[in-house]
Amino acid sequence: MTRSETAKLLSQIKIAYPTAYKDNDDAIKAETANMWYRSFLDVPYPIMEHAFNSFLMVSKYPPTVAEMMAELKRIYFQAADSALVQQLLGNEERAKQCWIIMDYTAKYADDTQVRLGISCLQRTLDCEEICTNKLQHQQID
Repeated sequence: MTRSETAKLLSQIKIAYPTAYKDNDDAIKAETANMWYRSFLDVPYPIMEHAFNSFLMVSKYPPTVAEMMAELKRIYFQAADSALVQQLLGNEERAKQCWIIMDYTAKYADDTQVRLGISCLQRTLDCEEICTNKLQHQQID
């Protein structure tokens, strides 16, 4: 996210949670914006916006950086499942879109869980070739 996109996300948080940051002075608000910017610098705004909108539906409290990281982790696994299913259905473009999302959110997912998650789906769908191709795709990039 850019600095302006970070400001936009924080504005959305403020709109959704009106009491969030209300007592903060300008210095604290600036440092909060810097913290969010540094934490999610490599995440495209549409993915962060999706993560926040998902979080918004389940929490009555404003998100912390850690909670948004957890949401990005959930999005990673959701994209991994979707990529394999889309490839099974022959929807290569949709699978590629899911892989792009996975690339941007991969650092928020623990490697052990990623391998386990793909293995479980592989066994469930009996799609060893597709899963192997996906793992090779990740290693090449």
